[in-house]
Amino acid sequence: MKKVYVDQNQCIGCELCTKICKGFQMNAQDKSEFVLEQIEGLEDQIQDAIDNCPAQCIHWQKA
Repeated sequence: MKKVYVDQNQCIGCELCTKICKGFQMNAQDKSEFVLEQIEGLEDQIQDAIDNCPAQCIHWQKA
């Protein structure tokens, strides 16, 4: 099983991933993205967010 890692030090807060996949949310305190939960069935949308992230801060990790 895979899970998603967002490097919040690299995140620029563009919110593109939140527009691509509902599994991502903006952290209002520091304007960085985080993953609410690993939502089964959204792997393709998550991969699209990874592929399109301008900061390249989203990655798959082994659980």
